Amino acid sequence: MQQEPGHHPPQAIQAFWAQVWSVLFQPIAHGRDRRLWFWGGLCGAVALAYGGLALQQALAGPYVIQDDARQHVFWMRRFWDPEAFPQDLIADYFQSVAPAGYQWLYGLVAKLGLDPLLFNKFVPLGLSLLAAVGAYGLAVTLWPIPLAAGLSGLLAVQALWLRDDLVSGTPAAFAGPLLLWGLWAIARRWLGVTVGAIGLLALFYPQVALVLGGALGLQLLRSGRSVAWRWRAAWERPEVRVALAGLGALVVTMVPYLLRDSPFGPVLSVDVARAMPTLADKGWSAFFTRDPWNYWACGQRSGFLPTEWCRIMAFHSVLVLPLGVWFGLLWPLLWWQRDRFPLVRSAQEALPLLGDLLLSSAIGFGAAHGLLFKLHLPNRYGEHSVRLVAALVAGLAIAAVLERAVQRLRRGGSRAIGAGLGAGLLVLWFVAYPAALTAQNYAFPVTNYVPGNAPGLYAFLQQQPRDTLVASLAREGDNLPAFAGRSIYVGGQGYLLPYHLGFYQELVRRLDRLVSAQFAPSWAPIRRFLAETGVDFWLVERSSFQRDFLDSRRFRQFNIGAAPLAQLDRGEQPVLPSAIDRCAQWQAGDLALLEAKCLMAGSAP
Repeated sequence: MQQEPGHHPPQAIQAFWAQVWSVLFQPIAHGRDRRLWFWGGLCGAVALAYGGLALQQALAGPYVIQDDARQHVFWMRRFWDPEAFPQDLIADYFQSVAPAGYQWLYGLVAKLGLDPLLFNKFVPLGLSLLAAVGAYGLAVTLWPIPLAAGLSGLLAVQALWLRDDLVSGTPAAFAGPLLLWGLWAIARRWLGVTVGAIGLLALFYPQVALVLGGALGLQLLRSGRSVAWRWRAAWERPEVRVALAGLGALVVTMVPYLLRDSPFGPVLSVDVARAMPTLADKGWSAFFTRDPWNYWACGQRSGFLPTEWCRIMAFHSVLVLPLGVWFGLLWPLLWWQRDRFPLVRSAQEALPLLGDLLLSSAIGFGAAHGLLFKLHLPNRYGEHSVRLVAALVAGLAIAAVLERAVQRLRRGGSRAIGAGLGAGLLVLWFVAYPAALTAQNYAFPVTNYVPGNAPGLYAFLQQQPRDTLVASLAREGDNLPAFAGRSIYVGGQGYLLPYHLGFYQELVRRLDRLVSAQFAPSWAPIRRFLAETGVDFWLVERSSFQRDFLDSRRFRQFNIGAAPLAQLDRGEQPVLPSAIDRCAQWQAGDLALLEAKCLMAGSAP
C-alpha cells in the first residue's frame, strides 16, 4: 500500500488499523459470520430499549393513553364488549375508517380476552423490534458491510422513534416496519414474503402499499427494458416474478378497499375544503397554508417531507436534524467522488430499489395533490419513504466516510491525524445525538402519552349504564371514551375530522348546539338541548363561562360562537353556572359533572 514518504507508521499500528478495517468493513460472506449477528443484535437491543422506555411511560398509571390512540383505539372495546358505545356516532365513524387488517388484529386480541387499550401499549415494542429486523436485513442485503448495515439499521429505528407514529399503535404505526420488510423481501427476491408484506401493508396502511407497488412497477419496467421487452425472457428473471406477484397481491387486497363506500357521506371536495377555516392556517386540520415551503414540503398533511424534520428546524435547532438529513445532503458529493469512497461505489447496484421507492412516492404525492382528498392526504405518500431511505443511506454514507478515515490511519502521515479527529467527532455525533435532542428540549423517543387527570370522574362514569352520553367542551371530555368507556356527544381536536362531510357536518352542528346551550342566558334552550340530544351528564369547567374561552380560534374555525358572544356583549350571562353546586354529581378543581335530570327538574320555567 502506498504511503507518504518519511511517514511510515509502525507495523503494530498498521496491523491494528488493518484489523479494525477487517472487522468493520470486510463484507459479510455467510450467515455464520459473528459480525452479522453482533450488529443485528445491537439493532434489536436498541429497538427494544426505545420500546421499553415507551412502555414504561404507558404503564406509569391506570389512566395513560397515547394521543392518537384516544380516537383510533377506544372504539375497539366493542370487540371486547359488544355492548360498548351503543349508537355512538364517533365510535361508528372511527370504526368505519379503520383498515381491515388493523381491525382484525385488535379483534383477534380482544377474542383472546385482552383489553385492546392495554394491548395497544405493547404494540410499539413489537413493531420496534420488527422494524429493526427489517431495516437491518434490508441493509445487509443492499450493502453487506457490517458497519454500514449496522448503522443503517440503527438510524432507521431511531428515525421511526423521532415522531409518534410507531408508538401510537394505530394504522400509521405499521407503515414503517411493513415497508422495510417489503423492501427487504424485494431485495432478496423472496416471492412469498413480498406478497405477504405488500398484502399486509394494504390491509394496514393502503397509501404506503400503493407506494411500494409503484416501486415494484418501476422495477418491472426496468427489467422489461433490459431484455428489450421480450416478456418470455423477462419471466425467467426472479425480480420480474417477484414484482408481478407483489402487484397481484396489491390488487387483490386493495380492490375491496377501493370499492368500499363510507356511510358518512361523500369524501371532501377541493372546492368545499378551500372554504373551510379548519383546513386553513392554524386550523385543527390545517392543509391550505399560505407559505409555499410549508405547503409543499413541511405541511403535516400536504407536504412531502417527514414532519418531524420541519418541526425540529422550526422549534428546536437545525443542528439536531436527523443524521439522515445531513448525510442525505452529503450524498451527492460522495456519489460524485465515489472513486475515493469504495463503499459508495460498491453499493451502486443496490441503490435503484431505493430510488424507485422515492420516485414512486413522488408520483403518489403528485397524484394525491392532483386528486385532492380522493387519495386521502398527500403527505402519507411521501414522508414514510423519505424518512427511511434517508436513514438507510445515511448509514452507508457514515460508514463510507469512516472507511476512508481508517484507510488514512493505516497509511499514516500528516493526514492521519485529521482523519482520526474527524472520525472521532463523527462517532461522537452519532452516539450523542439522542442526548443532543434532549438538550434542545425535543423529547426522545417521542411518545405523546396523555395522562388522565380525573380518576374519580372516570370511576363514577364507569358505574353508569353503558349507553350513558356525556356532553362537554372541556378538554378532559376527550379522555372519557378511553378512560371511562362512555360515549361523548362531541369531541375536540382529533375527533372532529373534516374528510367525510356527513360526519364532519354533524359534529360541527353538535358543537354549535352545545356551545349555544352552555352559554344560554335562560333555561329554555338548555332544556331543549337535553331533551333532543339524550345527554345524561354535562362536564363543565367553571372557568369556561368567560368571553375569552368562547372568543377563540377553537370555535371560530367552525364559524361557531357569534350569537353567544353577542349575548355576552349585551351583558346576558350564562345561566348554567348557577346549577353547578346543585346538580354536580362529581366535582374536583375546575371540573364539575352535572346530571341532566337535575338540570331538567330544577331549571326555572
